[in-house]
Amino acid sequence: MLSKTLRQEQGLTGSVSYGSFNTILTDVQLNSGALGANHKTHFLADFNHLTSDGFQTGNAQMRSAGDIKVEYRFNDEKILTGYSGVGLLDTNTPNTKGPTRTQYLAQYNYLLQRTDPTRTDYTGYNYYHIPSDFEYVGFVAPLGKGWHLDTKQYTYSYYNQQNYASGSVAITNANCEPNGNVAKSCGVDKLNSYRKYGDLSTASQVSKYGIFRGGIWYEWATTSRHQIPQNPITKDDNPLPNFNESFYTNSYQPFAEYEWHPNRKITVTGGAKFSRYTFDLTQRSDNGGAVGTLPAGQAAVYHYATFNTALPSADVNYRIRENWSVYAQFATGSLIPPSSVFDVPNVVGGVLVNPVTVLPKQSKAYTYQTGSVFKARRFTLDGDFYYVLFGNGYTASPDPNAAGANEYQSSGNSTTKGFEGEANVSLTHGLLVYLNGTVGSARYTSQTILTGTAAGNKYYYNPNNGALVANTPANTETWGLTYTAHGFDFGFLTKRIGPMWNDNKATVKLAYTDGTVSGNTSITANQVIPIDPFTLSNLFLNYNVHQFPHFGESKLRLSFNNLFDARGITGLTAATAGTTFTPAAGDTLTLLPGRSVTVSFQVGLTRRKG
Repeated sequence: MLSKTLRQEQGLTGSVSYGSFNTILTDVQLNSGALGANHKTHFLADFNHLTSDGFQTGNAQMRSAGDIKVEYRFNDEKILTGYSGVGLLDTNTPNTKGPTRTQYLAQYNYLLQRTDPTRTDYTGYNYYHIPSDFEYVGFVAPLGKGWHLDTKQYTYSYYNQQNYASGSVAITNANCEPNGNVAKSCGVDKLNSYRKYGDLSTASQVSKYGIFRGGIWYEWATTSRHQIPQNPITKDDNPLPNFNESFYTNSYQPFAEYEWHPNRKITVTGGAKFSRYTFDLTQRSDNGGAVGTLPAGQAAVYHYATFNTALPSADVNYRIRENWSVYAQFATGSLIPPSSVFDVPNVVGGVLVNPVTVLPKQSKAYTYQTGSVFKARRFTLDGDFYYVLFGNGYTASPDPNAAGANEYQSSGNSTTKGFEGEANVSLTHGLLVYLNGTVGSARYTSQTILTGTAAGNKYYYNPNNGALVANTPANTETWGLTYTAHGFDFGFLTKRIGPMWNDNKATVKLAYTDGTVSGNTSITANQVIPIDPFTLSNLFLNYNVHQFPHFGESKLRLSFNNLFDARGITGLTAATAGTTFTPAAGDTLTLLPGRSVTVSFQVGLTRRKG
């Protein structure tokens, strides 16, 4: 979806890559150069196709994509651009994150099998089909007196159709064919799709005092989602889905900021964005997975929600010397509640009711960062400290004022803080050493959380207070060596990800601040499953052909990913709920992919002027 820069010279480039796991990538790119008598029109077209058996067994995939970008230059400052990119992904991937521990111990790269169609891990029952496209028209132009216009209108489509097998019964027609409205646990027909239309327009003005920027980002989207029990053999869907919903969303985000230059050493920027978000949600009758079976004559449940917030930001940059600066930044962000806040059966005593009595508020994030950047002739060095306060998502609890209804409360705030540093050192001509490191923590920090009970709203002590947020490593380190000279590019990079934790489901008794204790309550328990550190090393060697005048874009490439074939667990979903963890045979694992080697050959033909 990323377009390339158009060039003045005509060029045709073709490449072929072959790598481990029978991976083949072909690519053709055409650059028109300047066309027409006035040389104001350019275009670039590209097409690529990839097939691979995949590192994991049975997980084959195919990717095809193409794009075209057309540019018309009225002059060097007034430019009209059109772009269209289309992609298609087909892959045999199950709904689970990876193999079970039993499968992992028997075969490290196991995921699916092709021989037994009665099993849920049969390749023919597990696949994705994902077409997508992105188009835009952009226009930039000077408006006079220091003003400049930059506007883009775009559309984006994403269509994720997934089919997968599930459950523990043998996959046969007798076990899996839907019986009326009765769902059988054999497979799922799942769709998540949307089409978006948007406009992003900015007007800026440069003066001796600084730069003003203002504009609006508007986006309208239509979304369709469903999940339907299915017979994986015949692809027959059950009459009633787990859920079936569609909604329209609008996002209005006008913004303005001013970058003030009081002198050559100081830059002060302040601004704000007003965010307004609306959605119209339609939820249709289902088997109880979301809203349940609706009363006769009721086709769907309809909800409308609006969220408004102001989001300020500011930063200051001070140049201590021409090659040394310090800065401080502040920014805010927001996240609206998910549409799943309405996913509750809304029929009480045969009467349709609205179960959401109080709409949850948006959660906010506040980010603070300060750092310094230093650049010398032979090295660069930068570092920063950061602190982020997150208002996290919501959990459901019974509404004390409406039988059968739920209220949604925040699951608690968390804070992320730490330090990161980076250095790049030139040892000699073309030879550089790169270093990067981070150290930090992300913890839940709410001591109490408000919830609704049958007796009314009250607070309970947060059992996760002080626990680490999942998938946040304590530290990371990267080091590498690169060399560029005489047409050769060489690089060796190693990255280490430090220890982290995953969450688990648990049943606990919540202690309330008034001294009472709840019955058994299901929660997400944080900092339960330890994930050990892991390290990956990559190496590449390229040769660029420069000595032939018309073949300057030709290259030979050799790359090794995971050079030392490191293996390990990077994520885990426990088979057994609890606040403590003991490895079990049914744990689902996410693993490092093994070593892969790729060889690429690219031929580039360029027609140069003169």
